[in-house]
Amino acid sequence: MIGKTDILEEVPNVRQESPSERRRWWISRELELTVWQSGDGASRGFQLCHEDGGEELALTWTAERGFSQNRVDDGEGPAGRPKRTPMLIHGGEPDARGLLEKFDRQSAWLPGEIADFVRKRLLEVGGDGDQ
Repeated sequence: MIGKTDILEEVPNVRQESPSERRRWWISRELELTVWQSGDGASRGFQLCHEDGGEELALTWTAERGFSQNRVDDGEGPAGRPKRTPMLIHGGEPDARGLLEKFDRQSAWLPGEIADFVRKRLLEVGGDGDQ
């Protein structure tokens, strides 16, 4: 990851992709969190990037599609060849419990409603949605 601390810190002045939706971004040494919010500030989805066994993975949740986990193909090819555009490819089942533990350790500076939103979804993917 690209962050400098062990706590998720918000990146200021994030480029917005849609006038009707706000994108917010937090980074730490181990995690990268993007949250999409509607115009009224309600969280509509998130993507939590993390490393597992040397691979970068992205767990995404949206109300329309539910959960998906993808591996990040960074586009690196053989030496001397141009780098391709990074892309997401199917990445198997997430380690929801391990990811929740990392998230809980690093989410102290997140706004409470965002931390609660992501935590609730991580509990759902881990099968502990009743907690």
